[in-house]
Amino acid sequence: MKNTTLLILLFGLFSCSENESRPGRVLSITPLPFPCEEGGMPNLFRSESGQVYLSWIEFIDDSTDALMFCPMGEDGQWGEAAEIARGSDWFVNWADFPALAAFPGQEDRLLAYWLQKSEAGTYDYDIAFSLSANGGKRWSEPRILNDDGIAAEHGFVSLTPLPSGDIQALWLDGRHTKGEDGAMSLRTTTISPEGDVKPSQSLDERTCDCCQTDMVLTPAGLVAAYRDRSAEEIRDIALVRREGDAWSTPLVPRPDRWKIAGCPVNGPALAADEEQLVMVWYTGAGDSTRVQCIFSKDFGKTFGPVFRIDDGHPLGRVDVELSDRGTAYISWLEKTEEGAEIRLREINASGEALLTHSLIKTNPSRASGFPILLRSGKSRLLLAYTQVGEDQKLQAKCVEIEVE
Repeated sequence: MKNTTLLILLFGLFSCSENESRPGRVLSITPLPFPCEEGGMPNLFRSESGQVYLSWIEFIDDSTDALMFCPMGEDGQWGEAAEIARGSDWFVNWADFPALAAFPGQEDRLLAYWLQKSEAGTYDYDIAFSLSANGGKRWSEPRILNDDGIAAEHGFVSLTPLPSGDIQALWLDGRHTKGEDGAMSLRTTTISPEGDVKPSQSLDERTCDCCQTDMVLTPAGLVAAYRDRSAEEIRDIALVRREGDAWSTPLVPRPDRWKIAGCPVNGPALAADEEQLVMVWYTGAGDSTRVQCIFSKDFGKTFGPVFRIDDGHPLGRVDVELSDRGTAYISWLEKTEEGAEIRLREINASGEALLTHSLIKTNPSRASGFPILLRSGKSRLLLAYTQVGEDQKLQAKCVEIEVE
């Protein structure tokens, strides 16, 4: 892929006072090539020191998949790609895809996970993970994160490094789904740099089946977001918080009352910086699809009003990052007459849109997956996404977005 910079003018600027966040604009969108032949479901991770990693699934042949990764070099380009693991018994899914994380204070120690079949059932798979003690040059034999030993669905994992040096893992767990009226649950545990896994803890015994989770660390502790599921099939976004060793009971901070019989496969996204926290989510409540966000100034204890983000025809698939001035960069898929676009909006805690931009034309189908947004510098964002070719061939892509 040719490495060219596309200079793009912003539309839809909004004025603001001198004391408020100033309007912004997208200055450029630059492709960042990396060696993906055929594959998709890319993910991004930024370590405690600021090192950025890209991971993705490479389709080796009709029966074999490989989890690949590469670090970003000091020149802002992707370094040499390396293989983490490969297998012919993986569960590869457009919405539930692998991730990589680095242990804080020991950043040569990396952790990566993927989904591996446990039995012949379509949704019988475990969360497999592997460790590297030398920056990804060698990886350990896979281990299983979920501790139930039941052939059922386990996935939609979120990984968050902790000040203790461990990594907190959060996931949807199907250990009860094989029973009558059994539901997916939300569980969590910690993984040490040596790979020791503590017994998992249940945070919610009834959740939506296949919406992404997210989790961030604030100065007051961890905050996790997921799509809940009531007995009446209300599937709104809930939060749980951990302060010290105790997790809170689930709370729906802004109920939509979205009643839907099946999972919408559209989870929430969180971002946190100091006392500021923002949550973004998709809803179809009231027969009106929307992308919404709320801000908190006290680590997620209380929230301000709900702001609508989309342009009228959203598909969801949201992500969010916070700027150094406390505004939120939000990405989502918007349906268009030609297909769909990945769009970017910057919004402040007063609900004022400071930046609106169409980033990438994309395919509205499930194959295009979930774009991942990451802030990698003061005025620099990365966007990783899956491109669907005319022949339906998938290829993972990444662009750098310079903002002002």
